[in-house]
Amino acid sequence: MGILNKLFGRKPAENPPAPEYIPPTHFRKEELRLDAFQDISPNDAVFKVDRGDLQILDVRFEYEFRNHRIPSAILIPLPQLATRYQELDPDKQTLVVCEHGMRSLQACSFLGSKGFKTLYNMVGGMAVYPGRQEGEAVR
Repeated sequence: MGILNKLFGRKPAENPPAPEYIPPTHFRKEELRLDAFQDISPNDAVFKVDRGDLQILDVRFEYEFRNHRIPSAILIPLPQLATRYQELDPDKQTLVVCEHGMRSLQACSFLGSKGFKTLYNMVGGMAVYPGRQEGEAVR
């Protein structure tokens, strides 16, 4: 329990309501649904991507996505996810990626609250992804 919670007696909600807007800098552990997803290593992500049995959601901004991305990834920047998540199939396994693995945490938590069944958060993000990539910065 954080110092402010101790001082003011506020207890975190068991399952917080999903926000309608997800600001990219908003990150509070007590507001994440950690039971809604599974962390996955970049190497395990490559294995799953190569098998081709999942949808890949990239929650970075367009300029990051243009530089390097996993082929077939769907771009929905994190601030737009609350209004665009219906573009994804909640029944498909979903790998969620960002540049360093922080925005994808928020996205996984949000998607879990919307009924997505199998979510993977790639730890370390695209900055450490060793698999095949495409984009302007990929050689």
